[in-house]
Amino acid sequence: MTIAGCAALVERGDPDRFLAVMAAPVAARASLLPLYAFNLEVARAPWVTEEPLIAEMRLHPYFK
Repeated sequence: MTIAGCAALVERGDPDRFLAVMAAPVAARASLLPLYAFNLEVARAPWVTEEPLIAEMRLHPYFK
């Protein structure tokens, strides 16, 4: 996922954190946005499915 994709995900999923990232130095955004996007995906996993294996499959692309 690109930085722009991460930014869009964070902006939709956690607008307060997105605004905090936009206040950070430009150089730090490249590290913060993927981290916060990953946090959103991990936090959503239990609510997307009740099956642990399916939740694990959703997160698998992040652990390649």
